[in-house]
Amino acid sequence: MTAPGGGSSHVGQDNFGIIITGNGNIVRIGADPGQHFKAGVDHLRLGLHAKALEDFRLAMNAGAESPDLYYLSAVATLDGRKAFLAPLARIREAEDLIHAALRFEDRGVFHYFLAYLGFDYYERKSLKAPTPWRVSLARTWSLGVTQDEIDSLFELLSVNDPLPRRGRYG
Repeated sequence: MTAPGGGSSHVGQDNFGIIITGNGNIVRIGADPGQHFKAGVDHLRLGLHAKALEDFRLAMNAGAESPDLYYLSAVATLDGRKAFLAPLARIREAEDLIHAALRFEDRGVFHYFLAYLGFDYYERKSLKAPTPWRVSLARTWSLGVTQDEIDSLFELLSVNDPLPRRGRYG
């Protein structure tokens, strides 16, 4: 199948699939991952954790890649409950998502989230954490996390921050 004239646009189909020709074409197939991400953020802010997680998964499936997508997915995974009350499978899922975010960017708030999981889940249940919470907390301070980032994390989690203030462990 050919398009008339150099640089002309043409959309057609042959035996192998869709053909798009011409200069400067933009092709989007499927949903816009940015729309799913934005919807997920909106749902998370409203405390609709399950809906936010669904939106974030749609964004991932549509090809979105950003540390915030994986970080916020980890937050939504806890479903607005304390880590202590979550089943181990949810904790492991949140850890996997936060580690995916860390592969994109090493941020203090990501390590603070890991410290929270280590403290509120593993420490409170007298279990051995994959990374001790104090190690994650020390990494947090070395990378420089702000109180606003910490406050935002716990607002999105819909729980209070149980970690000791910086003076004791950082």
